[in-house]
Amino acid sequence: MNFRDKYQKKKTKIKEASQRSEEKSKSSGNAGGSIFKKELIPDGISFWRPTKGDHIIDILPIPLGTDDYWDKKLKKGDFVDSLQFFIYRFVGPLGENFISPGDNYQQRDPIKEWISKEFRSKAVYNATRSKDYRIYLIWCHDTPEEEKKGVQIWEVASHFMQKALDKLKVNPRGGGILDYWDPDEGKSVMFSFDDSGTYEDPNGVSRKSTEYSGHRFIDREEPIPEKILSQIFEVDTCLILHPTYEEIYEAFYQTPLKSDKDKKAEEVEDKEIEEEEEVEEEVEEEEEVEEEVEEEEEVEEEVEEKPKKSKKKKAIEVKKAKKKAKSGCPHGYEFGVDFETKEKCEKCEGDIWDKCFEKNEELEED
Repeated sequence: MNFRDKYQKKKTKIKEASQRSEEKSKSSGNAGGSIFKKELIPDGISFWRPTKGDHIIDILPIPLGTDDYWDKKLKKGDFVDSLQFFIYRFVGPLGENFISPGDNYQQRDPIKEWISKEFRSKAVYNATRSKDYRIYLIWCHDTPEEEKKGVQIWEVASHFMQKALDKLKVNPRGGGILDYWDPDEGKSVMFSFDDSGTYEDPNGVSRKSTEYSGHRFIDREEPIPEKILSQIFEVDTCLILHPTYEEIYEAFYQTPLKSDKDKKAEEVEDKEIEEEEEVEEEVEEEEEVEEEVEEEEEVEEEVEEKPKKSKKKKAIEVKKAKKKAKSGCPHGYEFGVDFETKEKCEKCEGDIWDKCFEKNEELEED
């Protein structure tokens, strides 16, 4: 069965798949050869890159070679107008590219995890997130040399080409979709390509910005010839649809992903360090407690010494009082004996002075 016969049986699914791809582009916020297994690409098939100027291409239907496309309504053998994937571009210093596990297949994705882990600025988010890309099989009519190359692979951001095609393919008269990819009834696509400045990729490398404009459909001179249709192949079988978590992690972080064994050993080491720190803290706390106890003991000793001194002072004062009571002198001198011989005698007057004087005379008479 030739290509046309296969295509005629399956072509009705292309419009449905195209519509789902358009919806995916709108709902998802989020090329290099590294997403391809180049050794599986058929001999003679090359990658096409537009140059400055006007271009005319035919976009060709692509058969699916696996049941592993993200659109699960499509199976092996069905056709699509293009393959759509969200791709991480220029990851790490080697500028690697990966089909995003998270945005295409809802699987674990180290870059998506990094983005959602904490707030990222708009600039960082836009530079890091996966981008909506289309992979086409095209036949270029720019020059006779280009036509001789036959079928080529073209990988391009959706907003440069598919966004315009989705608008153009809607028939303004009566609605419906124009099957521009159809080998017999489709249209050629014409557009202009130019540079529009520069931008920095996620690694800070300056790259050229591009601009696509003037998209429009033009009539083909003839249906796609069989020699071109026979070159069409199952592109999805040549893609790395499921890069591993480890591959993306190591390219993004530039460090090996730790195994469960390494993580466990690291946890043990962290626990030992934590225990050592706890012991050091306990020793420091004990030393602080000892210092506090010593300070309290010193204070207590001082407090104990003060009462002793006050008791002694009190005993002296009691002794003086007793002496005072015994002698009758308010200053503790010997009553009558020390009359007018001491410094404080001048303070005495009245009755006490008279009695001390009388006592002094009595002692002199004796």
